Parts: sequence; structure tokens; C-alpha cells
Amino acid sequence: GKVIDKSKIKNETGGRYDESTSVFLDKMCLNPGEEWVIGFKRGLENSSIVILLISEKGIESIKDADQKPDNVLLEYEIALELYFQGKCHILPVFVGQEVDDPISNTKIYKRFNGFSTLNSYPDVHHCHQMSPSKLSIRQVMDRLFKIQGICLQSEEI
Repeated sequence: GKVIDKSKIKNETGGRYDESTSVFLDKMCLNPGEEWVIGFKRGLENSSIVILLISEKGIESIKDADQKPDNVLLEYEIALELYFQGKCHILPVFVGQEVDDPISNTKIYKRFNGFSTLNSYPDVHHCHQMSPSKLSIRQVMDRLFKIQGICLQSEEI
């Protein structure tokens, strides 16, 4: 793997980084000239804990993944496959929609409300040629939503 500047990791993680921790961060660890899917799959396969940032805006495109390949869904599918094989743990971090706060006149994040959208995901397979999942898109999202995660709100970001 690539050597990572640990000061950048400390910055990316808000200083919560232990020197003994090995971190795969795609924008720092993907190798130039390598297919990114191979690189991020290797990163997932070599991880003992996978932290998935799941935002309402980020998962919106997954609803069309039966017609258009979705790379976010592909990452979720690979992570879930490894999780159910006992090869990693998954920590979902759920982030709600960004909205204007009229009181502070700034942007804030509402509590994640994507759980209620489960039925809007198609009950068919992901069309991505590298999808390892035997589950429908809806089943993938259902299994992901059932893993205990963390819901972040603005005061926690």
C-alpha cells in the first residue's frame, strides 16, 4: 500500500487517530493508474472496521441502480458481503439533509430520515457488472439500515 501522511489523517479525523491504526482513505490510498474499483475493493477487504458515511443526498441515486450502476451501492454491497462473512465490522454513520437555519443564518444538518424511504428502493438487483450481491437493492439497504449506527446532527459535526 501507499504511505499515508499521518498528519493528514489526523486532520481528516479531527485528531482522533492512533499511530497504531492503519487507515484506508480512498482519496489518499488509491494508486494512480489502477482501476479505482479494484483499489477500493482491496481497501475494504483489508479493513477490520468499515465506516460508511450515509447521507440522504448520497443514497438518493441508489433508487435508480437497477438502470444505472451506482458506485456508492457497490461499496455498500462489498462491505456487507465482507460483514456477513465475518471479515469486518461495519459502523454506519448517518447524516441528514443540509438545511438553512433561520436562527443562526447558517447551514445545519437535520437528523437522518432515510430509514423511512426503504420501500422507494427497487426490489430488483443492482445492474453494476461488479456487484457481488445476490440481494435486491431494497434488501441491501434494509440490511444496512439494520446495523446499529450513529446518527449525526449539526451539533455533533
